[in-house]
Amino acid sequence: YWYLDTQAKDVRFATAGLTPLFLTIEGAGGSLSRTAFANAGDALTSRHHLQMRTIDLEATHRSRVFRTNALWAIGLRYAKMHQQTHVVATDGTGALTELVGQNVDFEGFGPTFGVDLTRCLFARDAFLSRLSCFGSTRWSMLMGRQEQEFAYVAGGGAIVENDEHRQDDFLPIGSLACGLQWVANPFGCGVWTIRTGYRAEAWWGTGGPVDADSNLSLHGMLLSIAGTW
Repeated sequence: YWYLDTQAKDVRFATAGLTPLFLTIEGAGGSLSRTAFANAGDALTSRHHLQMRTIDLEATHRSRVFRTNALWAIGLRYAKMHQQTHVVATDGTGALTELVGQNVDFEGFGPTFGVDLTRCLFARDAFLSRLSCFGSTRWSMLMGRQEQEFAYVAGGGAIVENDEHRQDDFLPIGSLACGLQWVANPFGCGVWTIRTGYRAEAWWGTGGPVDADSNLSLHGMLLSIAGTW
């Protein structure tokens, strides 16, 4: 099970001189768009909230190729993603002039396949420990439902428009990780494993802050501690 809930900091731009600012949110397939404008003396503020979760049910098989240990995995993945974007234009007094908002959601199932490779660098008799390098990758192809909703407000609330788009869609997800692994069996009755490294993940075609078709990419440092008895 994996879960992410994050929100970008509000980004605020103030216009200078006669240069207008604007941000356009595109509908699925470019069939619809909404734009928030900030004219001279106005300000434009945007915010983005993202929730992602996956659940994997899989079977694994361990094998050895030369001096490399391989853990193969195949199974089924469930994924759900929700994004919310708001772009607000205000005048010099702080009053609302235009607002554009969108929600993008995806929920679906599909097959997943992964492999985790470890290769021992050196082992020590003390504490029955060994240091290894590792690399892992995973690929999923999900089939599900994508929904996009628009909201447009202007004229101090005098103009309100709502639009929505729903479609069946495919969602490929790929991930890569690599780093170092330390395994120790200090007392002979349990095994401790510590991993650290780098991880990157991409959700292709899941949509972003300004449309429903772009890609989402995540990356960061990895740290995991596991005990086995």
